[in-house]
Amino acid sequence: MSEEELTYMDFVKEAFNARPKLKLIGGLPLNWMGMAGFGVLGILNPGFWLVGAGLEVGYLLAMSHSPRFRNYVRGRRIQEAKKARARNWRERQEVILQNLGEASQARFRAFVNRIENAKADRGEEELVGLIGDVADDGLHMLRWIHLKLLASQETLQRQVDPGVRQDLKSELDEFVRRVEALGMQGDSRIRHSLESTIEILRQRLKNLDDAQDNLTYIDSELRRIEHQAELIIEEAALATDADQLSSRIDAVTSTFNETQEWMRLNKELLLEFDTGDDDPGRPPPNRVMAG
Repeated sequence: MSEEELTYMDFVKEAFNARPKLKLIGGLPLNWMGMAGFGVLGILNPGFWLVGAGLEVGYLLAMSHSPRFRNYVRGRRIQEAKKARARNWRERQEVILQNLGEASQARFRAFVNRIENAKADRGEEELVGLIGDVADDGLHMLRWIHLKLLASQETLQRQVDPGVRQDLKSELDEFVRRVEALGMQGDSRIRHSLESTIEILRQRLKNLDDAQDNLTYIDSELRRIEHQAELIIEEAALATDADQLSSRIDAVTSTFNETQEWMRLNKELLLEFDTGDDDPGRPPPNRVMAG
């Protein structure tokens, strides 16, 4: 549940079931323990039940109206929502990976491992923090685009068969010759059928050519992403100022806006993976795709 959906009763329920963490003990349901204590005492003297009820109402009113407690509840709900989204995106990643061929899987895992190993190899604690807090955001987006492009590439490769194109071209030439042989005095129905078939064959050839162009574009973008990740890692290793590095990475990732827009407009290329993703160009929450 998001912050905007929280109601007053949600805060009351959170206060009722609150488990404050205590040193050396951990989270304890103190409210439940208090009610249990007054319940036992009430057996000996029913007056304790009234006292307990009054204290419980006062406690719930105070906690549910407390700005500090409300902020705590909102923050916890937001974190829970992020964790749920993270689990969901990891599942989507696995769906895509399982549908990729061995070569594509190996390429993606090598790409991710290169990024993770580079961050782990940083020796200075300050530099590790710099990479983790700044550079990882840019690398994270590149991981996601890289994975989706691999999925698109495999889908298109199954469609683009040089043999199929040659067969279509030969069939098109044959139908053109048949129209020419028919002449202007031939049966109009036969002419119309032949010409319609020619248009269909031309469209199919155009689709194959478009698919080949997309494959060329995808291959180029995959190589660009892999080299760009290497560049970010190298620049992070040399950076001494987080703001400067952040600006540089923002400039780099902005160059992939066109790629993400292409993925969004061509999301039908990814439908066979059934990831439930309405916007293939949109990367998942940060730190989800690692590993």
